[in-house]
Amino acid sequence: MHLHLHPTRQEALTVDETTLTRWSLTTTPAIRLAQHSTVPFSVFPIVYRADGRKVLLGGVTGAPDGTFFEHQLLISETYPTLSGIELRSWEDLSLARSFPIPQTKGWIQSLDASPDGRWLVIAPDFPEQIFLLNRQTGEVMSHHVLYNHCHFTTGLTFDPTSMYVAGISSHDGEGCLMLWRLDPPERFGTTRDGTT
Repeated sequence: MHLHLHPTRQEALTVDETTLTRWSLTTTPAIRLAQHSTVPFSVFPIVYRADGRKVLLGGVTGAPDGTFFEHQLLISETYPTLSGIELRSWEDLSLARSFPIPQTKGWIQSLDASPDGRWLVIAPDFPEQIFLLNRQTGEVMSHHVLYNHCHFTTGLTFDPTSMYVAGISSHDGEGCLMLWRLDPPERFGTTRDGTT
């Protein structure tokens, strides 16, 4: 299950295999405020880690003002056109817009919105790249291929200035911390020393 806290209210979003839910956290237990099905064709691939834990791919993220949030659409071999990002209203979970991510196949391992509300960064499981998107239009501004690095990038997060993105890349029990600089954002790339 993915969890995303509202930046100013005592509310949260959860996303699991079938449902997107908005919660009030002012009481114990939490109160369900709104709910939306996330499975348009009842298709959801189940992935397990080597230790038996189930992995929920995709994710949810939002902007600092908490008005909208993004999450990944579902995909499958039967319905590959479902791959993409949805921008939804926090209040009622209604769809504001959606856009495809045409240069990727498979699930998004991680995504995050920049604190300034301009950018969305995603890491798909194939190809092994990260993409910087314009948060308003969904346009791919730039991407970075993870040459000679690990395969799966998770935990993507912007710094408070929206100038750096960090993430963890891992494969076969090994991992590394990656750091990218957006200076300018259209030239999204590795840090200067190349170690990322």
